Amino acid sequence: MITKKRLLKLEKKDRVKTTVRIERELVNAIKRNGLKLSDAINLALEEFLRRRGYL
Repeated sequence: MITKKRLLKLEKKDRVKTTVRIERELVNAIKRNGLKLSDAINLALEEFLRRRGYL
């Protein structure tokens, strides 16, 4: 039912959209260490939220 409401635009999703610019050197370092870019972003976001007291 929720999906149907969203499709009909009766209910909005609570989604935050953010654009992140990552330097090429950082991307290369992440790949060299065997991490996927999304994993590295998730780790950084988790650490940021933990430092701010949200986690």
